[in-house]
Amino acid sequence: MKCNVCGSDNVEGSIFCEDCGSKLSAPAPVIAAAPAAAPAPFAPAPVVEAPAVTPAPFTAAASATPVVETPVAAAPVATPAVAPVAAAPAAAPAVSDKICPACGAHNEAGSKFCEDCGATLGGASTPVATPSVSNESTAVKAAPAAAPRLIMPNGVEIPITAEHTLLGRQSPADNIYPEIDLTELDPESYVSRRHGQITRQGSKYLYEDVGSSNGSFINGNRLQFGIQTELHDCDTIRLGRTEMTFRA
Repeated sequence: MKCNVCGSDNVEGSIFCEDCGSKLSAPAPVIAAAPAAAPAPFAPAPVVEAPAVTPAPFTAAASATPVVETPVAAAPVATPAVAPVAAAPAAAPAVSDKICPACGAHNEAGSKFCEDCGATLGGASTPVATPSVSNESTAVKAAPAAAPRLIMPNGVEIPITAEHTLLGRQSPADNIYPEIDLTELDPESYVSRRHGQITRQGSKYLYEDVGSSNGSFINGNRLQFGIQTELHDCDTIRLGRTEMTFRA
C-alpha cells in the first residue's frame, strides 16, 4: 500500500504508514461486473413438407402397333485354309563301300581309285563335247590347232612341246627337276620324283612309266614299267592319285 502523504510503500493491509505514521486509506473495493445476459436460443422456423405428387399411370394408345424385333442372322465365319504339309524327304540310303570291278577289292565310299590294283572306281570320264560350226556364206578362216597339252585337275593347261617331258615331283636334294612338277597337286606324295615320261615321235605322243612307286594308268588301265603307250585325244592319265587329261 502506498502512503498518500510521503509516498512510501507499506505492507498490504497496514493501517498506518511505517515511515510517517499517517493513516493509510483502505483501497476502494473492486465491484465485479455483472455477467452478460446469455442470448436467447435460436428457434428454427418449422419446415412445411409439400404433399407428394403421384404421377398419373401411363396408358398406351390403343392404336399403337407393337414393335417386333427381327432377329439378325450371324455372319458366317470363314474357315482358314490349311496349307498342305509337305511330306518329309525320305532318308538317304546308307553309302556302302565301293567294290573294284577289276580285282573285287572293297574300298572306302567316295574313293576314286582302287587301293589294291589302282583301277578307276565308277564310270568312265564324260567325253568333252566339241562345239559344231554352222556353215555360213562368208568364208571363216580356221583357227590354228592348239598344241598337244595336259589339262590338270585345277584347270591349268600345260603344253607339251619338248621331245621328252618328265612328270614327277621336284627334289632339289636329288637334283630332280621334272618339266611338269606335280608337287602342289599331290599333297599326299603318291607321285614319285621320276614317275612318267611323254615322248614325241613325229605326230605321235607316247607315255611311259619310268619306275614309279604307285603306278601309271591310262583310262583306268595300269601300265607296265618301261612300256610306251600311245596317247590319244581325251585320254585320262593318272599318276598315283593325280589325274589329268591329254588333249591332242
